[in-house]
Amino acid sequence: MKTAVLLCIFAPILLFGEVHWTQELPGGFRAAIHLPKTRISIDENLTIHLTLKYPPTHAPDLDSVRLNLLKYIGVTDPPFALKDEEVENINEGMLGITFYLEPQLANSHFVSFYDIPFIPVDEDADEVKIIFSDILTIDVYLPEIDPAYQGRSVGLLSLTDPLPIGLSIDNQLRIDSPDRIKEENARSISIVRHRSIPWTQIIGVLLFCMVLFIARMQPKRKPDPAHLQKKQAAGARSKALEALSTLDSSNKEKFYIELTNTVRRYIEEKFQIRTTTQTTQEFLYSMAGHPSFDRETQAMLSDFLISSDRVKFADRDPSEEECKEARQTAEQFIQQH
Repeated sequence: MKTAVLLCIFAPILLFGEVHWTQELPGGFRAAIHLPKTRISIDENLTIHLTLKYPPTHAPDLDSVRLNLLKYIGVTDPPFALKDEEVENINEGMLGITFYLEPQLANSHFVSFYDIPFIPVDEDADEVKIIFSDILTIDVYLPEIDPAYQGRSVGLLSLTDPLPIGLSIDNQLRIDSPDRIKEENARSISIVRHRSIPWTQIIGVLLFCMVLFIARMQPKRKPDPAHLQKKQAAGARSKALEALSTLDSSNKEKFYIELTNTVRRYIEEKFQIRTTTQTTQEFLYSMAGHPSFDRETQAMLSDFLISSDRVKFADRDPSEEECKEARQTAEQFIQQH
């Protein structure tokens, strides 16, 4: 009897309570996941706390962490959408991220970060460390409807009282006078005779369709690809240089984020490389095989992006002179390419 009572009390906690998961790697790498609830209503937010610990030689790849969390393979809408996130530097070498996911479908879903990569600050010194995340089950249910709700009342027509239908005075005169009935008959015959097929309007529509068809059949001049590319590159260059001129270096982390995003958008618009959705490592790999970047340009962009990542992810505090040099490097690259 006592066992049954304990099961009834603690079964909901075991099934739908909070979840803790931790994984460590040699060298001081650790990832911890905390879910306050694994059973939520569809009108609630799923909260996921991720704590990352790492040595000074590495930094977590937050872009890959976000992409992996929202990774979904299927033909329907994804089960969750990222509504908000909070990043907190707990102390040196420890980062806390809180993700708020909005459920899209009511069902049992799976959530995981898959692989959590730690990128070395110095590429030549260490290798990338990866912690493989556990797969967690989330139960999303529809909220219950209050049985006391009876809906809204709507007025209906009476099923027994007759409708207030009557004859107008004009109609009464037509019935009482035979002459008026003859006039109405003649008027009806005249209206029917004039309702013939509107040949004039039909011919006009056909002529318009023929002219439109002939115009569409005319060969179109193909725009010069070189001219379009040059025009697009000029527009992207002026937009990027204008964006660089408005950057404020008082907030160093925000300054480097906007600086690198401006360079990435410029490269994506001019060279058709999807840089805004790639990590720094993926972009450098794509750039190495692109014919528009020589070795000197590749080395310059590599140093520029890695230095920016150190400010964004490794809490490096650059000087005002370093910010000025980074802005000049970005402007020099945009003006020369």
